[in-house]
Amino acid sequence: MGNQLQVAVHLPFRHAPARSIFVGIARHATAEANLAEIQSQPPIISKEALVKMRKQTGYSYVKCRKALLACGGEHNFEQALRWIKETAVKEGWDKAAKLSTRVASQGLIGFASSANNNTSVLIELNCETDFVARSAEFKNLIVELVNALQKCASNMSTSIDGSKLSTTNIEPNKFNVADGRTAEEAIVATVGKIGENIRLARAAIISAPASAQLYGQTHPKDELAGVQIGRFVSLVTLGLKSADNAASDFPLAQLGHQICQHIIGMAPESLGTPGTKKAQTTNTAANAVVEDSGEETTPSQTEKTEADADGEDEDLNASQVDQSELTRIDGNETQLLHQAFMLNPEQTVSDYLDHHGATIGDFLRIEMGQGQEKMMTSDSA
Repeated sequence: MGNQLQVAVHLPFRHAPARSIFVGIARHATAEANLAEIQSQPPIISKEALVKMRKQTGYSYVKCRKALLACGGEHNFEQALRWIKETAVKEGWDKAAKLSTRVASQGLIGFASSANNNTSVLIELNCETDFVARSAEFKNLIVELVNALQKCASNMSTSIDGSKLSTTNIEPNKFNVADGRTAEEAIVATVGKIGENIRLARAAIISAPASAQLYGQTHPKDELAGVQIGRFVSLVTLGLKSADNAASDFPLAQLGHQICQHIIGMAPESLGTPGTKKAQTTNTAANAVVEDSGEETTPSQTEKTEADADGEDEDLNASQVDQSELTRIDGNETQLLHQAFMLNPEQTVSDYLDHHGATIGDFLRIEMGQGQEKMMTSDSA
């Protein structure tokens, strides 16, 4: 009986090391299970990280969260930025391929000039609906492309002879936006984001001769980050007749913008020749006013005597003559220099320029959707 009691008392102590091992294994297994459970849970993404990524990319919070999770959390923020852009391009290519046959008849033109007013760049971007064309996303893309094209233009050396504008068209895979993507990739990524067909109708660098100043304007005029945006754009090169005119109180830039407004509104087809005007005839034949080199002439005394001999010696006073006919300017005129100036219809554009001692070398007028082959230039007619 005593031996049995001794065995009962000492048996647990004899197996204590084994028991400790089993307990340790159990604890380790529990810890591993807890670790696996923790690791299987997605990392916590803060609201601040989501807002920051959305602000930088423009993508939805859902896509921003997906990018951060795919890269292991917000501590890999830069990696997540690269991931979301690469994914957007891939998804955009797929969507762009599906949408490429859809008509893109809406859109806008973006325009900007260099600091020395000698080079301008313009982008025409087309989309399917006016709703998208007016969206911030679409306009931001135009600004991004215009800025990229300006950088491309700054790396080009141009030497223009004569007085005409020089236009260089650039392919969308030949210039890059700020983050290194090509313009084509930036457009495709936006297609994936917006879900409409977007196409680059034109990307052009326009250069003026060194002796001229190049001015431009869009209509309707909307400006975003230094880029003018509208459905029409006009460009004109101006120069001064002499150095004395440089001291004029009327800025050449203001004159340039006024002429650009006229070009957009009146849609001239050619420049015309300075100093020559087409003959204009009033309804009163005896008082024909012929304009040549800007000087008015009246019937000769001989002609008047002959008229008197025929019994037509009427007293031609102001009350009998339609004064508006004497200064009439043809409303159907298509030559820029001979059109009635839109801001002062009593003058021609040529008269207005002469008054300010300025000359026009060339002009360009572009309307959204008209196509490159239909651009109005001084050589159009």
